[in-house]
Amino acid sequence: MREWLGKRWVFLIAVIIYCSINYIDIGYIKGGLALLLTILSIALFLKQLGATQNEQQRKMVLLVCAFILWFFCFSAANFFTYRYLLEAFGPLFFLTAVLFDVLIARTHKVVYYPVLAVILFIGFFSFKNDTANGDCDPGAYTAMEMEQGMVNYLEVHNDYDKIIGAGSYMNFVHLANAQTGLLHSDKTFKKLRQQINRTVDLAIFDSIEPNDAYGEIKSDTAFHRVYRYSKDSTWCEIYERE
Repeated sequence: MREWLGKRWVFLIAVIIYCSINYIDIGYIKGGLALLLTILSIALFLKQLGATQNEQQRKMVLLVCAFILWFFCFSAANFFTYRYLLEAFGPLFFLTAVLFDVLIARTHKVVYYPVLAVILFIGFFSFKNDTANGDCDPGAYTAMEMEQGMVNYLEVHNDYDKIIGAGSYMNFVHLANAQTGLLHSDKTFKKLRQQINRTVDLAIFDSIEPNDAYGEIKSDTAFHRVYRYSKDSTWCEIYERE
């Protein structure tokens, strides 16, 4: 029985690594494999330390580990993004807390305070140095402010009848659907294109979803910049065709 289970675990890990190499870029491979090794390491430590006191606790730990591994395998076959991995990080934090509790309980209680200080320091340092503007980063609020400023400009200048190259799908949705909350009325922009080329009247570029046409439009003398938002690493520019 143990030999059968052992072969299945080797197969599962092989599938995860294979899917990771084929479906995600090298940056996510490093993070994914690090997550996998962390889970296996914590599970091994908990087993060696005898952290579980009864069969129910042991099954709970195994269930959490199995969920994280299978969720990781699913993500590897699909795609990786930070907000979806929160489902795996939550149980992983639970296992980490159990591991720290066991380690501290078997040493001196005073160790709890420096461990807590280190955790708080790492959390503060990570938050302070997170300058990204993704939906799981503090810069998400700056990105929302940037998108609101872009919408405000188009509304104030009454550009409803102009052909607008939105660039990103997010900009397209904000301008086409009043339900997103950025438009100040039910009036939407009808002449929208997600692609940007020389035939549009207005071209929108931002740092969230870079567009290959940015250099071409910026250097084209038929276009001139009429709007720019910039804060930290987040920016947005609107170019109008003369």
